[in-house]
Amino acid sequence: MRVRVEILLDDGRLTSMSFEVTPLTPSLKEALKKQIASFLDTVAQCSPTPQPHLSPSSPTLHNEVELTLRERLEMFLKYGMDKEWFTSKDVREAYEKAYGSRLSLSTISTYLSRMYQEGILERGGTRKERKYRVVSVAGETSASELKV
Repeated sequence: MRVRVEILLDDGRLTSMSFEVTPLTPSLKEALKKQIASFLDTVAQCSPTPQPHLSPSSPTLHNEVELTLRERLEMFLKYGMDKEWFTSKDVREAYEKAYGSRLSLSTISTYLSRMYQEGILERGGTRKERKYRVVSVAGETSASELKV
């Protein structure tokens, strides 16, 4: 089964995500639904213009999903900073531009360390000059695979 989601933003940019799943088991189906919902949330949060509200009858999302700070930061890294190595300071600056709120370096460093321990990020450099990079996982779509 091949699934493709395309979103045409108000400014004319096209963002898309695609999956190819064979065979489609119930657990993969649920994971696919969650990934699509996360993608839609990420696009809505990163878009410079307001997105239309999804109705409760929407087949994709039954309720708006409130992301925790950690979940939002993880999605931000996976879809916004997946191409190269970055530092805590890089994340703070990019996150502030995207969301308009400033996080402390200690908060960012803590979450980056936890994501490294969970296998979401790679880590390099010395303690003083620590750098991270998003680990590519089969079946997940990163920003570098999205058409923007």
